[in-house]
Amino acid sequence: MTLANEEPSEDSYLLLGYEDVLEIIEQHLEFNKETTADAIHDFLLFYIEVLKEQLVHDEEAVHWLWKYMKEIKEQSIIYFLVKMKTSKSKLSIKESISKL
Repeated sequence: MTLANEEPSEDSYLLLGYEDVLEIIEQHLEFNKETTADAIHDFLLFYIEVLKEQLVHDEEAVHWLWKYMKEIKEQSIIYFLVKMKTSKSKLSIKESISKL
């Protein structure tokens, strides 16, 4: 099992991420609720909540990162355009970019 669904280090290993584990446990509880001991059922419910919390944090982190990268890209473009406009030299775009 890998943290972010990366390829396993060995070819004989199966790719199994936390989302897969979450789905397996939820299905197990759904189909075997009557035959699962109370203590095991409670533990699995707790573990499901832990997995969901972790997966939500991962999704939020990825969303935040993309938003941040977009802002940085926009700021970089604005900075570049301002530098080009205020530059007294007549550098090509390629030369201007290399100087950043």
